[in-house]
Amino acid sequence: MQDTALRSYTTAKLEKLKSDFEYTAQMAALERIEVDAASMQEYSDLSDELARREEVYRESCVLSRLAPSIADCLQVVGQRRMPELVASLADGLESTGAFGEVRLNPKNTFFREILLQLDQVQGDGETVKSAVFVTGQPIPLQWVKDACGDLSSGVATEAGQKRYDLLRLVEDRPGRLEFFADQDNEKAPEMVSKIVCWCW
Repeated sequence: MQDTALRSYTTAKLEKLKSDFEYTAQMAALERIEVDAASMQEYSDLSDELARREEVYRESCVLSRLAPSIADCLQVVGQRRMPELVASLADGLESTGAFGEVRLNPKNTFFREILLQLDQVQGDGETVKSAVFVTGQPIPLQWVKDACGDLSSGVATEAGQKRYDLLRLVEDRPGRLEFFADQDNEKAPEMVSKIVCWCW
C-alpha cells in the first residue's frame, strides 16, 4: 500500500483495515495457511502509519493550537458549502455509509477526524448543517474556558458528559459550538474530546 494513499485515509479507516488484517491472519492461522509477505508488509505499513499519527496528535493537541483549531470549526458556520469545506479542511475524505454524511481526514492534526452532515431541509446536496470535530487526544476544558470567556455553564448529557456551548456569528451567519467534556473523577480535570458545530 502506497505511503501517499495511507496519508490520505482517515484514522478510522486505517484502524478498520488493521482490524480486518488481524482477523484474516487469525483465521489463516486456524486453517494453517501462511500469510503472504505482501500482506504482512501492508499490515506493517498500516501499524507504522497509525503509530506515527498518534505521535502527531500528541504533539499537535497543545494550547497554542487551540485558537486556530476553533477557527477551523467556525469555518463551517461561515462557509457551509461542503466542496469548499472539504478543500479547506481535508487531506482526504470517505463516505460513512450514512446518507448525506462524509468523514474527513483533517489537514489540522489537532483533530483526528471531522464528520460533515448535510442539511436535508436544503436538499441541494452541498449545504452543511452540522460537523463533528474529534480531537487528536483529549484537551483540558480549562483551555477553552480561558480562551472563550462567554462559554456557557456545563449541562449534563445522557451519556454522562457535560456540554458547554459557544455562540458565534460568522459572516453574519449564526452558529453554535458544543464542547463535550468527560471527567474521570471529581478531582480530575474535565477533558474535551469532541466539538460539535451547528449551523442555524
